[in-house]
Amino acid sequence: MDKHTSAAGDLRIAVVGMGYWGRNLVRNFFQLGTLDTICDEDASCRIGASDYSGVRFATDFDDVAADPSIQAVVISTPAAAHYEMAFKALANRKNVFVEKPLALKVDEGKRLVELARENGCILMVGHILLYHPAVVRMKELIRAGELGEIRYFYSNRLNIGRIRKEENILWSFAPHDISVMLNLIREDPVEIDCRGSAYINSDVVDVTMSQFLFPSGISGHIFVSWLHPFKEQRLVVVGSRKMAVFDDMAEDKLVVYPHKIEWKNQIPTVVKAGAESVRIDSVEPLRAECLHFLHCIRNRETPVSDGQEGLRVLRILDQCQNSLSRHRNVGISRLSKDPADEQV
Repeated sequence: MDKHTSAAGDLRIAVVGMGYWGRNLVRNFFQLGTLDTICDEDASCRIGASDYSGVRFATDFDDVAADPSIQAVVISTPAAAHYEMAFKALANRKNVFVEKPLALKVDEGKRLVELARENGCILMVGHILLYHPAVVRMKELIRAGELGEIRYFYSNRLNIGRIRKEENILWSFAPHDISVMLNLIREDPVEIDCRGSAYINSDVVDVTMSQFLFPSGISGHIFVSWLHPFKEQRLVVVGSRKMAVFDDMAEDKLVVYPHKIEWKNQIPTVVKAGAESVRIDSVEPLRAECLHFLHCIRNRETPVSDGQEGLRVLRILDQCQNSLSRHRNVGISRLSKDPADEQV
């Protein structure tokens, strides 16, 4: 159903947070006919909420969490508020969709997973790339053996702007790529090294490189930055038979390269082959994610990005942060405090 009804369909959803991403969630759940309430402590957001006919607006999250008419809460607030809000909602037996990361501490993530299980609630984390049709198709290719034995992977998530003060680049960008890494490889890394630098604010790292080694011998890295001259969102997986590239900025988002290595006179020689575009479904990843959340509530099924998956990502983020902290005395620079003189 793509039309909102005053009865909010068979489910009543509250979206908490009317920031940049929260507005996208509001749009989707409204179009899916399940949006009952928009909640934001900033009363001025009521103006934006007025675009959604029949939807209530609230400024007190405690009231929303305790409202027996609401079956699920979608949390799109700064990461520091995720744990407290998700805990309150789960304690009130609400199904919860919380944007990444699940929490900022592993122990907090564990408590949320345990509480969801105890109260029989659906707990889902907003790892949107797991619902991207290109990632779904890449996973199918890997499972079918089309790429051969996986050798290594790398992911670049780079941009300029929207620099945050509440969380560093690792916690802001890397959860997406870590969740995809775990989903595609189906192993947890045995070695992690993360290094980065803070160029704008000495307390907030804005560039990191995380390197991973897996039990099977697969290796990879995740490079994230919000100090990059252009936007890049690219994932490369190299197999023994083929190489796959997911480029979210390209028209052909998933491309396979069947390059080969042949030995001639005991010398490895590259035999290049033309790129092969892979057809993928035409669907907005966020719409697919929202539909999946509703499906899991209605059918009491475990989400692809459930609390356990969110906890796995949180553990790896925590290990990356610990590694990063050990190297934080390297490469730190500061910009001028005078806004008129600031340059990257």
